[in-house]
Amino acid sequence: MKDAIEGKESRKMKLKILMICLIVTLTATCISTASATWQPDLPSLYHTFGDYFMFGTFSAMSNYFSTNQETKGLTQQHYNSWSPSNEFKPQYQFGPSQSRNAYNAIVRSNYDNDEAYLAALDKANRTAVLAPISSQMTTFLNNVRTENARRAPADQIRIKAHTLVWHNMTDPSFFRNGFAASGNDWTSRDVMLDRLDSYIGQVFARYAPYQDIIFSWDVVNEAIDDFTGYIRNENDYQPSNWGRIFKAPAGMTGDDKLLYESEYVRKAFEFARKYERQLGLNWTLSYNDFFDSDKSYEPKRTATVKMLTPIYQAGNIDVFGMQGRNSTALSLDLFKETFNMYSTVCNEIQFTEADTRCDLEPNPDYDPNDIHANYYLPNGDVNSNWDRNNIHSPLLRVIPGWQAAWANQPVYQKKQADWLADYFDFLLENSKGNGGKIVLYAVDGLNDGNTFNSNKGCHIFMSADNAGNTANTAKMSYYAIIGSKARFELQKKLKLAPADACENLYTVNSWANYQATRSAAQAILNVRIYDLNGVNKVYTATAALNDAINGLLIEKPPVMKELASYTVNEGKQLNFTVSANDPNGDTLTYSISNMPAGAGLDPVTGKFSWIPDDLQVGSYNLQFTASNARQLTDSKMVLVVVNNANRPPVMEIIPDYTVNAGQSLSFNINASDPDSGDILTYSAVTLPSGASFDSTSRIFSWAPTVAGIYTAVFAVSDGQLSVSKTAKIIVNGADGNHAPVMSAIPSYMVKTGKLITFTVKAIDPDGDPLNYSVTDLPDGASFNAGTRIFSWTPTVAGTYTVLFTVSDGQLTDSKMATIIVQ
Repeated sequence: MKDAIEGKESRKMKLKILMICLIVTLTATCISTASATWQPDLPSLYHTFGDYFMFGTFSAMSNYFSTNQETKGLTQQHYNSWSPSNEFKPQYQFGPSQSRNAYNAIVRSNYDNDEAYLAALDKANRTAVLAPISSQMTTFLNNVRTENARRAPADQIRIKAHTLVWHNMTDPSFFRNGFAASGNDWTSRDVMLDRLDSYIGQVFARYAPYQDIIFSWDVVNEAIDDFTGYIRNENDYQPSNWGRIFKAPAGMTGDDKLLYESEYVRKAFEFARKYERQLGLNWTLSYNDFFDSDKSYEPKRTATVKMLTPIYQAGNIDVFGMQGRNSTALSLDLFKETFNMYSTVCNEIQFTEADTRCDLEPNPDYDPNDIHANYYLPNGDVNSNWDRNNIHSPLLRVIPGWQAAWANQPVYQKKQADWLADYFDFLLENSKGNGGKIVLYAVDGLNDGNTFNSNKGCHIFMSADNAGNTANTAKMSYYAIIGSKARFELQKKLKLAPADACENLYTVNSWANYQATRSAAQAILNVRIYDLNGVNKVYTATAALNDAINGLLIEKPPVMKELASYTVNEGKQLNFTVSANDPNGDTLTYSISNMPAGAGLDPVTGKFSWIPDDLQVGSYNLQFTASNARQLTDSKMVLVVVNNANRPPVMEIIPDYTVNAGQSLSFNINASDPDSGDILTYSAVTLPSGASFDSTSRIFSWAPTVAGIYTAVFAVSDGQLSVSKTAKIIVNGADGNHAPVMSAIPSYMVKTGKLITFTVKAIDPDGDPLNYSVTDLPDGASFNAGTRIFSWTPTVAGTYTVLFTVSDGQLTDSKMATIIVQ
């Protein structure tokens, strides 16, 4: 009768499980895929994020090799971590009837003595027996292995197994003595720990042959209650038989209660580590849990860290699995704070069932002080008035009137895209590939309609609606997250790019191009991304920045050409040009460090000009330098020798003299020599009749008797060189005719190739008409006697003198013009 009852209960349980699975299957089947639009040309998510973490999906096992090509294509295109949502759970591994039959077999067996019987019975009671592995599971695992065989090493699929221990989907017989199908004969703590040990050992041995594709196991899932901060038990909002068996004695509170009740969690990890090592499996062991964004994260969050700390210290946990159930209304700072807390109790972090709901908003009625809002009273007692559905309890609420199709509207798509972009910025920063702990990001399901939080706009792929949007079409959030990766790569490139302090290391043009490209790249980091065009703009900016960095030319100094030595006589023009080559083609500037007085250097052309005077006789080592825009230089020395040359004396200008016939006239001739020490000798070359010149006193004397215009030429010599000047003497006659008077002509200075013009002027005291003439006209010069205009464009440097004469027909006057051509 007992066996019959147990058999009947077993059949009931199996029927119940079958009905549940059927309902789940039918529900999934009802999701329309007729208008699905899988986009195989989009960038693969696991390829996009492969340098940082795996990209996976938590989905029904049937989806991975689905007969629906869109479902299969979408899954295999984007995800390289696959986690079947149910098939590794205790419901599919533990064998209630097998365990019960093994126990009952001992009950019916005959033993020689009671001690042996009781020992065998106790062992059977402590040993769980697995159900046979399903053909669906072996087919799935073998299909993965076959798929991997045709894939490249970078495209290998890895299986995340979920989960060994859970408060749900674990047959209640697992917790009863004799694995009874019903009743309240719950077993003890020590028996449960032995069962747990045997169960984990058998499961690991079962899947050890697939260690090439399985990489991680969730050892325990969701142990702590959302509201109490303690292990879930049979009386909690979400009851657990684990908490029933390991429940703390009455009166135990705080950390003592938490650690007492979580013994099975510690032991589960201890057993898992033991068998993982014994079997040489190299699997990472994970604790997996969720935080719904509409609930307070405390006290569950802190309690979870306290529970896991001794497990981490013992080296039995590798991974914290954050399910990642978020919403666009969740504070990203709160998420980051939670992430940092969990990072203290693990070596790696996986996001295992991620979604981001669009249907929530801050609850305007949230009131943590409401009597119904908190599970515990201030004194620590359980609040009998607590109500999970009280409007004051949740931090967030569903947007009034929410409809599933709203998730496809741009306003909600953009909000989700922006939230996920900022979220992924943080994930990438803390990824394994960037030196952090995140090794996996796995989304829940396939699209907005095929996921745990279905019809809440939580996925990155659409579900179909009546507005023409099709299932499996990428939402703006898809582009936002791959854009986040593109931005992250660009940010890394910018961090490693040359800083402003390096400017002088590079040429001006290449640095200017780099600066402009870098500014454009920095600007695009702040642009939100909602489509593939936005993603590509970031990649284009990154490529441009990379080209600009590679195009930076190291600045090199110019190379000056060798220069000859130069010799010049004092008073003579010296011209030469210095030049240099710049390896990068930069414009050069020339300078000289010890410029002689009176010399000049054109900084652009490098032309040097100098007329040394008699005080500058000697040797000069002149240092010329060529500089580029970065002030890199090269210098060369040039030797210039200035010779001491004899220069002619300089006779002072002799003014015109006027005297009446019969009167006496005398004046001095004066001269100097630019070369000190030279002795000057004076002489008269020509004199009017009756005139005299004393060469010692340099005095000219004359008493003319006949009116007219006369000239006297005087010379001075230093013994080698001589110069002469002509004196004009106007002798007025008895009839009162006066000589014309020419205006003084100033000295002129002009450069070669430049036109010089001036007008000669004179007046006649008697108003007589005047005639003009010129002598010693330079080559190429002209003088118009009618207009009195002198014109000349000199071509040869030097000092020139031109004599202009005016006459009234009887008397004349002359003036000398000096023209210095440079």
